[in-house]
Amino acid sequence: MEINNKTFEAEDKNDGDCHVVNHVWLPENQKWAMIDSDMTEYAVTKEGTQLSLFEMRECICSGGDFEICVLPGFEDTWYGSSEGREYLKCYWAKNLYWFARHTTYGFSLESRRRVGDSYICLIPPGYDYKKVRECKEITNEREFWGLS
Repeated sequence: MEINNKTFEAEDKNDGDCHVVNHVWLPENQKWAMIDSDMTEYAVTKEGTQLSLFEMRECICSGGDFEICVLPGFEDTWYGSSEGREYLKCYWAKNLYWFARHTTYGFSLESRRRVGDSYICLIPPGYDYKKVRECKEITNEREFWGLS
């Protein structure tokens, strides 16, 4: 993806960056949506329908497009500017390339984990990435998201 003559590569096995977002159920739409409370944004289709992480990734893989919207009250921040929203689209192209998710969920597991855990990683076929943790690797995204 290119913005302002700068190319952003999704496949970068040396990029150890990760980002945590909220994947929320929208009962009024009967669907999942990504809400990024850290960067105060979410993604929508050209028609304004909020997108899930699965749908965002599907859109990027198919060459489609989506829009970035900022959460109410953050319109005057850098992320609310057209440059900020374009940056976030590039950021998502990179961060939607592969995923890791916990198999154990609960309160305060990050800071005081007493329960064993493992990860499931959604990896593009043939992708040689730098493993940061042991995980069960799968390439079927429908299985990863629990859609099969």
